[in-house]
Amino acid sequence: MIKAFFEDLQGILDDFKTSDNVYLLRQLKENLLNCNRVFFCSNGGSHAIAEHITTDLNKRCGINALTLSNTSLITCLANDYSYENIFIKFLEQNRVTSDDIIILISSSGRSKNVENVLAKFKDNLETKKTSNPLICCFFAFSGINEIYRDIPDYYFYINSYNYGCAEIISESLLHGIVEEIVYDREKI
Repeated sequence: MIKAFFEDLQGILDDFKTSDNVYLLRQLKENLLNCNRVFFCSNGGSHAIAEHITTDLNKRCGINALTLSNTSLITCLANDYSYENIFIKFLEQNRVTSDDIIILISSSGRSKNVENVLAKFKDNLETKKTSNPLICCFFAFSGINEIYRDIPDYYFYINSYNYGCAEIISESLLHGIVEEIVYDREKI
């Protein structure tokens, strides 16, 4: 089983070595360097990844990145607006703008509170209420719900139904961006 796990990981990583994926990751890196703030929305193990990358973006890259990690705020938002709406309320309270980036991480691709973020910005696009922030998704399993397919500016599908593989690949892709930012800055 362990050998098969590593073989699956290697296969998924090999899929991301295509020039198209590398190009998209570098484009995302450039957007991160030029944005106002980065907001991560995720649950469980994916949230642990988001917290780790948020720390690296702030400390190592000087990029203002945030996660919803304050437990009293989480319970307040869940109690007052439902757990399905905690990220919407978190983004509203922080007055997200078109100068910001939202990164959604979901191994299942079906976390209702993450999908609600996509639904909110789908509504913005359809009603042309406001300009959307740049949105990036790292989803696995069955991927993004088709009704939201046109929302993210960057969509990285991790072709796996294994939580471990999905989470390691999401984190590896994001770490790759962090490392390239750090490397580029050290070259100067």
